[in-house]
Amino acid sequence: MASLNKKVSPSNVNLPNDLVLNILSRLPVKSLKRFSCVQKSWANLLEDPHFVDMYYENLTSKTRDSCLLLNQHVPNTVESYLFLLFGERYENRVKFDWPSPFHEDNESVIVVGSCVNGTICLQQVSMIDTTTSIKVLLWTPKTKEFKVVPPSLTAEPELQFQITITGFGYDHVTDDYKLIQNVLVHALNNDYAEVNPPLPGQFWQIYSVKSNCWRNLDLEMTCDVFPQPVGLAVYLNGVCHWLACEDHNQEPYDTDVLLVSFDMSSEMFVTTPISRYNHHDFCDRYLVVLKESVAVISMFENNNCFDVSILGEAGVEESWVKLFTVGLPTCVDHPIGAGKNGDIFFRKYDGELVWYDFSSKTIKEIGIKGEFCYSQTVML
Repeated sequence: MASLNKKVSPSNVNLPNDLVLNILSRLPVKSLKRFSCVQKSWANLLEDPHFVDMYYENLTSKTRDSCLLLNQHVPNTVESYLFLLFGERYENRVKFDWPSPFHEDNESVIVVGSCVNGTICLQQVSMIDTTTSIKVLLWTPKTKEFKVVPPSLTAEPELQFQITITGFGYDHVTDDYKLIQNVLVHALNNDYAEVNPPLPGQFWQIYSVKSNCWRNLDLEMTCDVFPQPVGLAVYLNGVCHWLACEDHNQEPYDTDVLLVSFDMSSEMFVTTPISRYNHHDFCDRYLVVLKESVAVISMFENNNCFDVSILGEAGVEESWVKLFTVGLPTCVDHPIGAGKNGDIFFRKYDGELVWYDFSSKTIKEIGIKGEFCYSQTVML
């Protein structure tokens, strides 16, 4: 009888090379890089054009359960709506009613980050007289259950707070859902700043659903977050990722852009520089999740094309892998998200929302118009 304790290694498993490559081409980039130590020939697979083609085909292959959420902001209004899109051509559409705190006022409701285990974070920022009002909810559309997130700060007449929620995710260690946000503090007059202790300027806070409260984080994160709410943050496997920059007053298309990766369990972060581009090339970036990996879409206005690069390992700039470059018609403005099957959604300059079908390499309309920089798709 053959021994049941015999070790399995590449030397005693005779699988056809094509089958091995097909299996490897279905793995996330992080796993692929980890398995590269098994066999020398696997180490540089992502530099092999044939393997990259296989990886691309698997990434963009159709799936029957493709569905996503579309957060539409109607152009030239403050109205926003949420749709479930599904079907091979996203031809089926179901409109959700906002949860009760937003029922009477659907003004500028946005989805923050990604959908996490069927739950999404909703934020509404509105002006009441001269005061900014912020409502934040955690909402599960399937069950219609929601939780109101309490305010993290008490208003002070002499101070102005600029709050940016950078991530919503799940802590698998404590079985808890959390939000992380950045707070910028400004004194409204110089006299207040002179007689009071030095203001913190910038600090970070985290919210726990279990404790239902916010607490300050002891983080020395000197990079600046981008104030735009859409397309700059995603969640994957316990880690929230968002775009930031090292210097003040930069834009997402400037060169010194970082990916910040915040672990919801350890409450620690690492930063990963994103590949630099020539200053003369206008480059706009957008975060998505593709094939269980964090990906950056880089849009080039001068060349009417976009690159898709996948992160292999957080904190390692050299681990970015550019999968492909796709040419686009001049009518396409900017990306608004990605679906499970790799389809990438865009807004056109005329406001029409469209998706790039990788199987046919064509742009297809959804039949909905969306506001610049706010309409987005969120993968379920």
